[in-house]
Amino acid sequence: MLLALISPTSGSANIFGKDCIKFAPLIAKDIGYLPKENYFYQNLTVKQMLEYAESLYKKSCFKRASELCETFSLDKSMQLNDLSEVSIKKLNIVCALLNSPKLLIVDEPFYNLDIHSKKIFTDCLIQENLKGTTILFITENYLEAEKLCNKIAFLHEGRLIRVLGGEEFKFKKVKKIRFMTNDKVDEDLFYNIEKISHYEYDKGEARFMFRGNTNHVLKRLMRLNIHDIFIEEQSLEEMYKNYFL
Repeated sequence: MLLALISPTSGSANIFGKDCIKFAPLIAKDIGYLPKENYFYQNLTVKQMLEYAESLYKKSCFKRASELCETFSLDKSMQLNDLSEVSIKKLNIVCALLNSPKLLIVDEPFYNLDIHSKKIFTDCLIQENLKGTTILFITENYLEAEKLCNKIAFLHEGRLIRVLGGEEFKFKKVKKIRFMTNDKVDEDLFYNIEKISHYEYDKGEARFMFRGNTNHVLKRLMRLNIHDIFIEEQSLEEMYKNYFL
C-alpha cells in the first residue's frame, strides 16, 4: 500500500507528508524498494536493466549506477539470465539505491545473499542511513532488527500494535536462564527481583524466564557456586506471542 501497488480497504498513510495513494507518482521518485524476491526481464543485460530503472526516476543516475556496480562487483555487460541468484539480488539492491532515495523500503533484504555480500550491503545500509535516508527494514530476524534498527514496530493482521525504541526493545526481550549448582537454592534468592517467571528447580538445575536488566539476576547468582550457566534470548516470534498478542 505504501508503494501504491494495492489500494487500502480502509485507513491511510502519509509519506513525506503526502497521502501515499493520491501522490504516488510524486512520492515514488524519492523511494527505493527492495523486494524479497527478484523479478527482472531475463533477456536484458545489467546495463539495460539499470537504464530501464533510471528511466522510471526521470533523472540521470549513471554515476550512481557505476559506483554501486563497483561496490557490489556487478559486470554491466552480463546478461541477466547468466547471473547467479546472488548477483541478481545484488542487481536488485543497486536498482533500489539508484535514485539515492529519501526512503528505502527493504523486505527481508539479506535473503539470497552470501556472507560477503551481506556484509557489503549492511555497510551500505548504515552509510545510507548516516546520509539521512530513512530505511524501513522488514524482517522476521530479531538479531538483524536489533543490530540495524533504532525502532522496532510489531504488526498483527495488518495493524500496528506496538513500536519500541532500540533500548526499550532490549529490555522487553525475555531471557531464558538455566544454571547448574550443588548449592541449595533458597526460594528467596530472587526476592524483590521483578519480572521473573516460570521458575523451576530440580536436582541441582534451576530454570526461569526473566525480562529486564540481566545484571540484577547475575549479582544474586554470584552468591552460589555455579558449575555452568546458559542465557538465551527469546526469538522475535516468542516475544511477539508473549507480549503483544
